[in-house]
Amino acid sequence: MKKLLLYLFVQLLLCQSGQSQELQRFYDSNSWKWGYKNEAGKVIIPATFNDAKAFHEGVALVYIRTEYSDQYIGQLINENGKLLYTFPDSILPVGNFSDSLMLVGDAHNSNVFGYLNHSFQLQIPFVLLGGGDFKEGIAAVELAAPFDSIKNPEPNGVPAYYITTNSAGLAVIDKKGKVIHAYGTKYAAVTDPGTAIIDGVFPAMDSATSKFGLIDLRGKPLTKFEFDKLGCFSEGKAYAAILPNSYMSVAVVDETGYIDKSGAWVIKLPEAMNILAGGCYYTGEPFHNGKAKMYIVEKDGDCSTSDVIEIHSNGEIVHLKER
Repeated sequence: MKKLLLYLFVQLLLCQSGQSQELQRFYDSNSWKWGYKNEAGKVIIPATFNDAKAFHEGVALVYIRTEYSDQYIGQLINENGKLLYTFPDSILPVGNFSDSLMLVGDAHNSNVFGYLNHSFQLQIPFVLLGGGDFKEGIAAVELAAPFDSIKNPEPNGVPAYYITTNSAGLAVIDKKGKVIHAYGTKYAAVTDPGTAIIDGVFPAMDSATSKFGLIDLRGKPLTKFEFDKLGCFSEGKAYAAILPNSYMSVAVVDETGYIDKSGAWVIKLPEAMNILAGGCYYTGEPFHNGKAKMYIVEKDGDCSTSDVIEIHSNGEIVHLKER
């Protein structure tokens, strides 16, 4: 569970295409705390948080550390800094609010998830093995077996029938938890926060190879299932990476960049940049206003650089200062 949540946390940073652009996080190096400024640089919410995430639908996830321990408590605040909700020990924040629902995890049942609404109630109880963001009323999820729809949930969010952690495969559900499309166990859901069904297209993982590709709502593959990483679509492009194991052949080079909905590379980093990354690779944020940032992250060795680059829609690469 910890490994999965760590992976989801990393992806949360990279799938912020729907975030508010009015309030931006800032770090106060004196207090070692996070807060929020507006676009003019004025502090709107003072730096009092141990960690702070971007705003989505007027709500941001922040963390505070308890006074007498190293435990971090997740909270939701509004754009005035008002505390809206403190996560209980039984619920772990995972995603962002999207289409009025937020992916959350069950702290007491490994790898089981549900969706929290803006009233901070479990609208879809812990009966899923993962899921993406809701958009236009639907989301791609991983069903736990047995499952057909949300029936008679108890007040504490536990369904009135037994839920296992065995997968029933990939499906699309509505905001009531009703299954709209089911694809069986051939595909698994991509549970990265920020991943949504856009124009009837969404990423999935081949259960046999653990490779990623794109399918439509009929379950028809639109691309080859050849990607090791596949990000969130924004402005018609999604980050993608093919990352061969470096120990297999020193001649094999990573392929990283952005693809369109047919799986074709529309922006691809030069081979020399991937070679210089050494035991690391470039991961990318979604595009926003024609630009996206890419960062070096660890793959299977020490990073030889901490390069940060900005990609423009026309493929231009701008090197920014190191992180």
